[in-house]
Amino acid sequence: MMMRGKEISSMRELWANFAIDDLINAYYSGELDFFLRKCGEDKRADMLADIPHNAYLLMQLYEILDLDPKLTEEDIRRCHV
Repeated sequence: MMMRGKEISSMRELWANFAIDDLINAYYSGELDFFLRKCGEDKRADMLADIPHNAYLLMQLYEILDLDPKLTEEDIRRCHV
């Protein structure tokens, strides 16, 4: 999966290269589901199916990835290195 122009292959790399736009695009394309399953995160991938397609999408994605919604993209990248 691509995040900030880099090919990522682990949850650690996702957090280190975190970008909201890329996360949402990966969700809508189905790539996030595939990525999570490839990383052995089947429970998180299963949770994606329960997200309603509305304004709460980002909040649900943050919850699935155990991210604090108050953090900026830069904070997430810095905290998960």
